[in-house]
Amino acid sequence: NMLEEKIREDEKNKVKKTKERKDKKTFENLSINLININGLTQTKYAELEEMFLRKEKELNLVCLTETHLKQDKIRISKDITEINSKRDTDGRKGGGLMILHKENNSIKFEKVPNVEKEILEIEGKCMDLKIRTILVYFDARTTPEGKMRNLEIK
Repeated sequence: NMLEEKIREDEKNKVKKTKERKDKKTFENLSINLININGLTQTKYAELEEMFLRKEKELNLVCLTETHLKQDKIRISKDITEINSKRDTDGRKGGGLMILHKENNSIKFEKVPNVEKEILEIEGKCMDLKIRTILVYFDARTTPEGKMRNLEIK
């Protein structure tokens, strides 16, 4: 019967499409983590990598604030992508933003150019999703200078 044959063909196609989707799927979970690292050191980086960037079936975007990095002094593993925004050496120790994720063909982010060092913006594709992530470091001072700085950042 033609109808039965059509139904069988449709079922085969559904199974095939489902299998293709499963083969494409690399990760089971996507997490975006925000951590005030209060000074990124090699030891803290090793802990972050172990906790968030080595899990097999997970993809973690790790967003760090207060890296306190003004030049490169942390050795990032070669299979980890690092995108950062560092303060100029202006005397203040705080600040510094960084986003980390493990290398994978299904992830492609680019840093959005920005003159403001207190904003780190990335956009791209992750597991076929268009994603834009904006990480902002606001001034914690309650002085008029701190409030004015936050208005500039906003």
